[in-house]
Amino acid sequence: MNRIGIFICALVLVFGFSLGAQGAQSTAAAPTVAATALRQKAMNLLEEMGTRKILEQNIEAMIENGREKLVQEHPGLDQAFVDEWSRRMHERVNIDDFLNVVVSIYEQHFSADELDALSRMYRDLAQNKTPQVPEALRQKLNDEIPDIQAEMGAGLMQLSEKIGGEVTQSIAADHPEYLRTTQQPAEAPKDQPQK
Repeated sequence: MNRIGIFICALVLVFGFSLGAQGAQSTAAAPTVAATALRQKAMNLLEEMGTRKILEQNIEAMIENGREKLVQEHPGLDQAFVDEWSRRMHERVNIDDFLNVVVSIYEQHFSADELDALSRMYRDLAQNKTPQVPEALRQKLNDEIPDIQAEMGAGLMQLSEKIGGEVTQSIAADHPEYLRTTQQPAEAPKDQPQK
């Protein structure tokens, strides 16, 4: 694979999650040393990729999309509810929660050595060097990118919806007056008197 092909694979890996899946997270009480090391290598890769910055740049759009969806699905919803929802989403969203989704997916798909190789690839690209990526890893990237993208999209969307639902419930509990709608129900047709 030439340098451009590697760069395209890198871009797909970076931007694949912007489609919006939370990978299964380990339920073990205490992670093993190997699991902790793998997690750190995945986090290092995300740092090399600039994932935190990308997520930070996309959070505002995510909240605005959620706001628009809220208005679209509930057209008569009190504007105070919509405004409060947006404000609380900004307070509640934690980039680390989204990073954890992405890290979990990389942990599932790549070994520690593969994560190290991907980190080197991003460092090389950042330094305008031609990355040296093992052929087996190149093939794995080509084969698994669609699954990785789908998992990231679904996981990030699931997390976004979870946070949005929690915020919605907390506003409903704190401000039941916001649940009134601004649209009046349509009048029922009056029966015509019989002559």
